[in-house]
Amino acid sequence: MKLLPSATRLSATGSGLVVGLGMPALDAWQSATGVVDESVQFQFVVALTLLFFVPVILFVVGLEYFAYGFKDMLCRPYWLALKEIALRGICWLCGAGLAFAVLAAVRRFVV
Repeated sequence: MKLLPSATRLSATGSGLVVGLGMPALDAWQSATGVVDESVQFQFVVALTLLFFVPVILFVVGLEYFAYGFKDMLCRPYWLALKEIALRGICWLCGAGLAFAVLAAVRRFVV
């Protein structure tokens, strides 16, 4: 039995939180350790792939929507699926915005 991750509004919000907390954490870690410039770019690409692209494909878009073909664009289920993907995208943005707001508030009180 294969357990594929399911794209839900809650999982989209969670992946937004992960990218909202993970990318600034990477930046802080790189600043604290003094990583060389070539390594910074490589680490950024790896983090962007693992924290942004993979979670967005798995938890916002969902794997089940990659089965649609070009001819399916003329059908109603395709457009209903896009509506749900858009709602999950809004949830993702809210999660990322919440993470950035929390980090900004923490930084305000710490510094």
